[in-house]
Amino acid sequence: MVYHAIGIAGNSTAADLVFASFQETAGNWHCEILASEHFPLSGEWEQSLRTAATADVPAFLRLHQAFGLHIGNLVNIFISAHNLEYKVAVVGFCGFPVQTGETTFWLGNGAAVAAITALPVVTDFYGIDQALGGKVADPQKLSSLLQSDPRMQVPDAPLLAGLMAVLRWREAENTFASETGASANTVGGAMWLGQAAD
Repeated sequence: MVYHAIGIAGNSTAADLVFASFQETAGNWHCEILASEHFPLSGEWEQSLRTAATADVPAFLRLHQAFGLHIGNLVNIFISAHNLEYKVAVVGFCGFPVQTGETTFWLGNGAAVAAITALPVVTDFYGIDQALGGKVADPQKLSSLLQSDPRMQVPDAPLLAGLMAVLRWREAENTFASETGASANTVGGAMWLGQAAD
């Protein structure tokens, strides 16, 4: 079966989005990148993200919500620009990492992304992994599962976010204890459906 997903990742200066198809063959995932775009963030967003770890709780929660809405708007712009309406099964969004001590919080409310896009959105990939004693690791295990055209000049992180969303959608393990030190492999990621109930 072929899955079509948008993966989103970035840093304090930009958000990278990819739209890709993912297909599993004998335990390996093959992908084809169908569209990608780099969205620089404004100076205001850069400043807000850089200082997020020192914000008071109400300001942090407002930023979490506002950044999710902003990412949702970027997804809609991306979908419109690349004529992807009705082609996206799921969206994977890493969020912006905010480090506080030994804990990482992924800023950007996935529920807000789902509300703006009306698409299923998977976020917080590593939350359960951290709760089981793991640390966010370099996603080499997932990278080894993903076979893509090496000529594609697209950052790995949004492509991996798309793959992790597809794995979560399928309820397959997508965080690995051997890589993070958690007590068990898990199906990581909170899913926000985005559509109105029938």
